[in-house]
Amino acid sequence: MPVPLERRLTLHQLRIFKSVVDCHSYTRAAEALSLTQPAVTHQMQALARAVGHPLLSPNRRSPELTAVGTVLYDRAGRILSAVGDAESAIDDLTELRAGEVR
Repeated sequence: MPVPLERRLTLHQLRIFKSVVDCHSYTRAAEALSLTQPAVTHQMQALARAVGHPLLSPNRRSPELTAVGTVLYDRAGRILSAVGDAESAIDDLTELRAGEVR
């Protein structure tokens, strides 16, 4: 039985992937995330292996999404947004900005 995708990739890899696409560059993504360019490259390769398909087409000017990359990019945005929403809700609750007073 194959290992589910959720166990083969990380939020960190999704964040890096989204940044590479948004920045149109591994180098600019590395700078934006305070990582080295080799670290970004390594995580992008690991993510492609985890998914089992190339996510970006090699292009000298800027990386372009493959069909699989387009699907993952859309979902990565939603996943990262949902995690951010959960973090905000937890912060609201624990910092007494929401919830019930007893």
